[in-house]
Amino acid sequence: MITLAPTWVRTLLRLQIPVFCHASRVDELLERVDHHPLARDFARVIQTFDGHSFEALPRVQLHPIQLAHDRAGSHGFVIEGFGCRIGYATDLGHVPAALLQCFTNLDMLALESNYDPRMQMQSARPWFLKNRIMGGAGHLSNQQAFEAIVRILNRMEKLNGRLPQHIVLLHRSLECNCPKLVRNSSAGM
Repeated sequence: MITLAPTWVRTLLRLQIPVFCHASRVDELLERVDHHPLARDFARVIQTFDGHSFEALPRVQLHPIQLAHDRAGSHGFVIEGFGCRIGYATDLGHVPAALLQCFTNLDMLALESNYDPRMQMQSARPWFLKNRIMGGAGHLSNQQAFEAIVRILNRMEKLNGRLPQHIVLLHRSLECNCPKLVRNSSAGM
């Protein structure tokens, strides 16, 4: 989890932007801002969710999908509203069966494509970090992302389901990936 910069805390409070956080991670989030003079006010914009669907905005439903990122996990979402359906997932480590089951009939698929394995191994990052990222509970490589996309598309074709009109690749590492490698990975699709 990222430490929230003081300017972001003020902006979130000033605009009353809700911060959705899994109920089990609220204390961890609050620790990230406990040094901030507005920490107590920040707690008021946090809205918790559990494993059940919730309404993030009027007529916008979020369906959380548990993901195995680091020790505490993270969540992907199927977002539904206004006649659109979006599948969104970063911080996967690997693609769980639940995600493949939920990412159906999407209008947009937004999936992490974080790193190139060769660049990751050649980077100056410490071994523990490389292992964390590539160890199945960190992030998806370009190849893993494209394999997941192909599986999702193939599944929808078999079910005569709707294919996404847009596919967006997210959370690309600046140090261990580059747009050219991402494009080259997709050429095999």
